Amino acid sequence: MKNAALALLALDAASAVILLLVLGPPLTGVAWLHTVQPLPGFWGAALVPLYLLLVVAGVALCTFGLRLLMPRPKPGRYPFPGSAMAVAWGLHFSLMRAVYLPGIKHLAFSYASLRWLMLRALGADVAFQMQTASSILPVDAHLLTVGPETMLAADVMTSGHFIEQGTLILGPVKISRGAQLLEGVKVGPDVVIGEYTSIGPECRIAPGVRIGEYTHVGMGCMFWSGVVVGDNVVLGHEVVLEANVKVGEGAVIASGARVPAKTEIPDGGRYP
Repeated sequence: MKNAALALLALDAASAVILLLVLGPPLTGVAWLHTVQPLPGFWGAALVPLYLLLVVAGVALCTFGLRLLMPRPKPGRYPFPGSAMAVAWGLHFSLMRAVYLPGIKHLAFSYASLRWLMLRALGADVAFQMQTASSILPVDAHLLTVGPETMLAADVMTSGHFIEQGTLILGPVKISRGAQLLEGVKVGPDVVIGEYTSIGPECRIAPGVRIGEYTHVGMGCMFWSGVVVGDNVVLGHEVVLEANVKVGEGAVIASGARVPAKTEIPDGGRYP
């Protein structure tokens, strides 16, 4: 308990220092610019939105520079909080917290160019041709890959980490070309979502899940750890796939079904 409390205090201290390093230079630069070329009255007020955009761009550049100086977390399982990899993850997490302050994040994510710049600065491998709402939450961006033509709707959250019983689990999240994650979808670490697959609103995807290409998932579905879903599968609404279920290519699972752990549904199968 004491170690956990100290770890949280250290994380807060790191977040405060990183916040100063991320926000300080852009704000100072904009203040200097306004001092050198002061514009009174109407014109000064009219340029406030431009100053805000300059601050966001500056935050992205500072974020990129800081991230290059940090050790890069690697996928795997590590003791938490007492391992070097946990410290590395904590530094990147603190950087993310600084960048995701509500005003900065929502402004940046309202523009395709600024969103791409900010996510790339955080280490994400994201395509410029992705569509998102400003309210998405890509946690652990350095472990995130998003292909072109994808769509992440409002309140979608992806996370490259999971902490359970003193163990930090880190894993990449890959959202392939053309995939659609609708409102409120939550995705854990070590997950792959195939090309042109559609995930319905409020679905929950636990760590270690694989979902194939051209698959349709209805609203409110839940995937437990280790689930594997093949290509061209159709899942109805509120389907629950328990741990290590395997669903073959072209299978159909009816709405409301609960598939027990380790069940294997063959190619083209129907359940129930």
